[in-house]
Amino acid sequence: MHRTDHEIFISAGFKPFMEYAGSYALFNYRLSDPALGLEYSNLRLIRAFEHGLDPESSEAGFVLVHIAMVRHSAALVKGAVDMLNGCASCDRDAFDTGLKDVVEALENVNTVMNSTNSIIALIPLRIGLTFYHRHVVKE
Repeated sequence: MHRTDHEIFISAGFKPFMEYAGSYALFNYRLSDPALGLEYSNLRLIRAFEHGLDPESSEAGFVLVHIAMVRHSAALVKGAVDMLNGCASCDRDAFDTGLKDVVEALENVNTVMNSTNSIIALIPLRIGLTFYHRHVVKE
């Protein structure tokens, strides 16, 4: 039985257009070396528009940084919940531990963001300065 693309998308739980999680970012990467895990430098895009399959491209940097950030989301949520539970039970040590976990997770996200700044800075060069200034900066 032949299934249409629409039927395949729906059966997989996706909309028949490029959505953030299902198509463009969170389900659009592979590990260059599975033994290295989810380290930013080990992530590679599966699908891209232009030059994105090059891990040094601005498109890859934009998408892969989201994957790296989501990697730390569980620690952020756990730390925030621990902080709230510490407040609710008047337990300063639990609050402090949760706060430490939040700060550590944010530092990890910030490290990833800082490592991609040089890639993100190339975006105007990759898309053309005229386009960038006319449509992005709107000068």
